This record gives sequence, structure tokens and C-alpha cells, in this order.
Amino acid sequence: MARRTHGRPGWKRGRALIVVITLLALLAGPGMRAVPAPAAVPFASDDPMPGLPATIDQAPLLPDTLRVGMYLTQLDGIDLHNASFNAQLYLWTLWPGDEAENPSDDLTVLNSIFNADLDRFERLSRERIGSRIWSLYTVHGRFVHRWRLDSYPFDSHLLNLQVGYANPLRRSPALEVDTANSGVSPTLYLYGWQLGESGISLNRLQTLSNLGDPRLEVGSPGRAEAVTSTLEISRRASLYLVPDFLGYMLAIGLCVLALVIHRTRDDLILAAVVSAAGNYVFLAGILPVDAMAGFIGQLQLVILVGILYVIGADEIIDHQMEGWPRRWRSLLQSAVLPSYLLLTMSAIYALIPRGVVSG
Repeated sequence: MARRTHGRPGWKRGRALIVVITLLALLAGPGMRAVPAPAAVPFASDDPMPGLPATIDQAPLLPDTLRVGMYLTQLDGIDLHNASFNAQLYLWTLWPGDEAENPSDDLTVLNSIFNADLDRFERLSRERIGSRIWSLYTVHGRFVHRWRLDSYPFDSHLLNLQVGYANPLRRSPALEVDTANSGVSPTLYLYGWQLGESGISLNRLQTLSNLGDPRLEVGSPGRAEAVTSTLEISRRASLYLVPDFLGYMLAIGLCVLALVIHRTRDDLILAAVVSAAGNYVFLAGILPVDAMAGFIGQLQLVILVGILYVIGADEIIDHQMEGWPRRWRSLLQSAVLPSYLLLTMSAIYALIPRGVVSG
């Protein structure tokens, strides 16, 4: 009797489909489970603020500690003679204690110069946020900076704004730096200068006197904390070379002409001396005295030595070597000009400081 095969292939395909569906269900089981709701974002223990996530600003503050931050918005009024500059910034504090003990209003910029028409240390806002008191101030004033100009016009400086308690003998509450939010406005522009890196740090200041406090030992130093914001600025030397050093450039050009034009050599050399001396006097009028002992003083010496080289070479070849063959004298005369330019340019290049940052 023949076997019946009708329907068997379909049954096999159905059985295979059931096996595949079962395997897929087993593999997909973990991914099809219900996803639990995300846990609530924890808040700082000292600042329970419903509905707001914890941020760096809400990081725990130590008791009796004042957090200080600064944001520089304006910089101008660079004064080299009076060792100062103008700045405007926002300053804020976070205080975790009672409002009556908040020391924020006792802060001041320690390196400021008092000027009733310019100084402003004004509180803009004060709010309690959770268990903290946030205060915001605007500060505008003139500040001290000791410029070191020995490498002018290739000088760089670190500008400092030191914020601390007005009373230098006050040591508490302790200060803390808000590094996460402090900085410099990206729109800040200072003509003639290139802005570099900025930072903020906590340091300690010391006075070599107890300021007459009878509670302190005579001669004992006083120490205080200060939050210091720093900004590196570098002078754009290319903007100052032509207008401030035009006399030196003219002196070099006159020496070149003196070696080319023999008939008026004495007049050209005299004009080169006057041009170099006049440039030095001009720079002495716009810069402090200590700047003249650096790059400018050395440059003046190079220019004057170059002038003496031109005078000496002319005198020796034209008068002291009259008995020499004419071919030799012509060869020496043709070598004076390139040697003068090579020596002068090499000396000036060697004087240019590289990577100099003065504090």
C-alpha cells in the first residue's frame, strides 16, 4: 500500500516557523521587559532645591566658607608711566551661612587705586537660593600693575586682579574659588594687544607688620587670603615698530646711502646720528626710564656702532690704504655695504626676545 505524503512539506515548514518564533521570543525577552523609570537626580545635601538638577555651582560648600568668582568684561586705559590699567568685571559670591554673617560686602579689590570718579563696587543682586545666599557685584576701577618694559615692543604681561577682605588682618571666613564659572568675556578686545590665557586661583598675601594690633605679637606678619584672577596680554609688536622706531630705520637707510653716494657721505652720516638720537629721545618721552635699559638701549648701541663702522671703513679704505692696489681697494669698498647690513640685521635679530612673559 502506497504511503500518503500529501501535506507533509507544509507541516515541516510550519514546525520550523514555530521553532524560529520561539527562539526569537526567548532572545528578545530581556529587551522587551518593562524599563524602570529613571531615578530622581540627587541634590546637593546643603541645597535642597525641588525641580532643579544639581550642578557645579551647587556643589557642597564647607561651613564658614565664601565662594568667590570673577568674570572680566572690559579692559582699557593701559598707562605705562603710572603703572596702572582700567578694568570692569562681575564678581559674585555664594555664602552657606546666615545672612547676618554674610561677609560678601567686606570684599574689595586689593590692588585698586582709589579714584572717586572712576571706582565702583556696586552690588547688583542678592538672593537666597536654597540654603545659600548668592550676591552679584559689578566692579569698575583702576588697578596697579608694575610694567616690565625691558623687551618693549615685544613685551608680555600677566595682569592681576586680587580680591580679598578690606581688612588685611581678617582671616575668616575662608575663601574658595569658583573656577567653573570664572573667565573672560569672548568679546573683550584691547587695541594693540593680544589676549592670552586666563585663570583664577587662591593665594595668600602677607604683610610684614601686625598693623599695630595689640592682640598680635610685635613684628608678627599678617596673613590674608585673596582670590586672584590673571590674564596674559602680549603686545602686537608689528603695530609699534614703524611709528616708534622710524628714526632707527631712517638711520640705517642713511648709512646705506652714505656707502653708495661718496660726495655727500659726511652729511648723510651726520643725519644718521641725529635721526638715531632723536628716536631715542622720543622713546624716552613716552616710556618709563627702565624701558630704556632693555631692548631699546641695546638697539641704540647697535645703530651707533653701525654708524662708527661706516665712518671707520670709509676712512681706512680712502685714506689709510692709498698705497694698496686699486683692485683690492675696490673689492673692500664693495664688501662694506653688505657686511654692514649683515652685521646690523644679525645684531638686531639677536636682540629680539623670544617667549618673554613679564609679571
